[in-house]
Amino acid sequence: APGGSDGRYVYYRKTTVRCIASGVFVTPASIQYNKDDKHSAWMVFGSVKKPGILGATQSFHLEHETGGNADIKRVQQFEYFRKQLNNMAAKYNVPLKNVSHHGDANSQGMVYSMAKSNDLVRSFDIGTDIRQLDFATLNKWKPPVKENHIDYQFYAKGTESTIAGQYNDP
Repeated sequence: APGGSDGRYVYYRKTTVRCIASGVFVTPASIQYNKDDKHSAWMVFGSVKKPGILGATQSFHLEHETGGNADIKRVQQFEYFRKQLNNMAAKYNVPLKNVSHHGDANSQGMVYSMAKSNDLVRSFDIGTDIRQLDFATLNKWKPPVKENHIDYQFYAKGTESTIAGQYNDP
């Protein structure tokens, strides 16, 4: 979608959805770790074939350093991005059940726990067709590792999902 930056983009199929608005959220200095700003590309979209159906999504990247303070910053960064996207969804009248938060949390539990406390669920928790559940992440930088996830797809509790999986970068 237009407006992506710093490696954060929202990719979409133009024959399926149309971009209504898009951009990038950047973490404020107060929640950055070692002055490392983090970005989340976002998009509000509509269905090409079913006018009136709206959704919003984002692709975030949270702090990658290790340690307790970095863990706290990751949770704060996710909470900031979650609120920003929810505000954008409200601006365009997108129901929360049509809002998704996707990205590299670099966290094996704290971000997931915070998301659950905000009534969000992982795609792996609700999908009916689960693929590659046991991989923490799939990317071109390191081989697949079987452990707790660090990449997440979150949806509002009550959302239905069919396929949930992780795939290697193209």
